[in-house]
Amino acid sequence: IDLIADVFNQGTATFPVTYTAGGSDTLTAAVELLRCDAPNLTQSEADDRAETADGAVAVMVDDPLTEIPFDYWLHPCHCAPHLWGQNDPVTAEAFGEIPAGSRNVFRPRPFPILTGQFACGVKAEDLLQVIVESDVQAADLEECQAQCAKKSECRYFFAGEVLSAKQCRLYSSCEFLYRELGLSGTLYSYPKDTEVCAIANPDACWHITRRRQNLGAFNSSVELYLPDCLDQALFEQCDEALFVGGVGVEVCELCKFAVVPAEGTPLRRALSKSLFRSSYAHGTLLKATCWSERYSSLPRTNFE
Repeated sequence: IDLIADVFNQGTATFPVTYTAGGSDTLTAAVELLRCDAPNLTQSEADDRAETADGAVAVMVDDPLTEIPFDYWLHPCHCAPHLWGQNDPVTAEAFGEIPAGSRNVFRPRPFPILTGQFACGVKAEDLLQVIVESDVQAADLEECQAQCAKKSECRYFFAGEVLSAKQCRLYSSCEFLYRELGLSGTLYSYPKDTEVCAIANPDACWHITRRRQNLGAFNSSVELYLPDCLDQALFEQCDEALFVGGVGVEVCELCKFAVVPAEGTPLRRALSKSLFRSSYAHGTLLKATCWSERYSSLPRTNFE
């Protein structure tokens, strides 16, 4: 049975359980409604909009006459549109990642994936070069990045230490993360030939959507047109390592970039979103929808 779906659809759901030690029972699950605090009567009308704690407006507004999906609403995982500016949910950090005049389509500098005892997997064909520090050879972060930049096939690099000796590793690909005892450093992604866009709110995006997607707990009755996170599989593997205790992980970085969608697709048109205006011409038709990923209507029966 789909317990969660049944509870939300019916308000309550009863189901049998069998204990491994023997015996059985019947349990009932129900949705508990949150208690609302007293309204803030000093709150201005402008601040009285329905917003989530994450800064994203809970009502998705769309102009049905355009091909832009939800013209006046932005998901934290969406690429920050150039017309949106530094307004919620776009964070100051995300806005600062966007080069001037790029309209949020650019090639990023190297960015970290995680810090700790992890590097790329053990496929020999993926490892391009290992550079060990010596009297005539540096192996620090700057040198490692420079060496990766020289090799067209270099896509990832690790800069750190192995048994207290500085070491740099260059990789052509990185499908899996691999923990190595004695290793300590940071794994970087270097997508030289990939156009990306800065995600509006990486922290909210990961905790609201990406983590739930990876755990199979994401659900939305409306297509949100979310772009693919760059190197999402590696960020997910780091996150999974945290779930099992985080041994060997010092920092899991947030995915800050998405692959720029192809021209003419709804995902690409989402880059043309704009802020909801204070006024519209008489007769303008707009469509409002609840953010179905976070909110769902509940039946009026079976609730007190």
